Amino acid sequence: MLPKEIASPLKGLVSNYDLHAALNSYIDYRIEEHRKVMDVIDDNTLIRRAQGAILELKKFKTLRDEVKAHEERKDVAKPRDTDPVKSSN
Repeated sequence: MLPKEIASPLKGLVSNYDLHAALNSYIDYRIEEHRKVMDVIDDNTLIRRAQGAILELKKFKTLRDEVKAHEERKDVAKPRDTDPVKSSN
């Protein structure tokens, strides 16, 4: 679950199509760079590091979904106005 203090400032980034698309392009570029490194190295430790970096980069690609899910949880958590005095008027 993404904490509010992290999710809220990211709304602008993930809701701006151009910025989000640019970020995803950069992520794809970095993933490809790590894959190229994995093709030429034979050290298992370095391969695992590259795999870990790719995994983390892929998590960045879910950023929009995580922020959106945080916003949806926030909307659900808002109390509804159930005051019987107000609803009878």
